[in-house]
Amino acid sequence: MITSLKRYNQMIDILFKEHKSAKEVLEEEQDNKKLLEKYVALSMRLQEENLKEGPDFVKQKDLSNEWSKIKKEILKRMET
Repeated sequence: MITSLKRYNQMIDILFKEHKSAKEVLEEEQDNKKLLEKYVALSMRLQEENLKEGPDFVKQKDLSNEWSKIKKEILKRMET
């Protein structure tokens, strides 16, 4: 009986260790929100740059590269 109780307690400890705390989940959600906000802001800046007469192609390339990095990060986070 005591051995099974010890095993039961060990299993519960393992389960709780595997689950994220509410604080960790909240921090992760806030990070995701910030990343999405940055993605949208970059999308808007890139669109504005494309609509300008005589757009700055170097600036467009920089914005596109940064936008692509963020997009990859978002897709990576969605997989996990």
